[in-house]
Amino acid sequence: MDEKKPDRSWPAWFYGPKGEVGIFDRKEDVPKGWADSPAKFKAKPAPADPDQTSAPADPTGNQP
Repeated sequence: MDEKKPDRSWPAWFYGPKGEVGIFDRKEDVPKGWADSPAKFKAKPAPADPDQTSAPADPTGNQP
């Protein structure tokens, strides 16, 4: 008898590059670009907030 044992790693959770999450039954079902851990995606720095990039206002109310 040449019976294969079921692969215990499937079904498995996978994570998409845009924060998606899915459970897949086989490796062939996982979309390209998805990973088995969300940590495998590099965090992109948040864009600078233009309101926070200028110098803070003078608390005494003096104008430059």
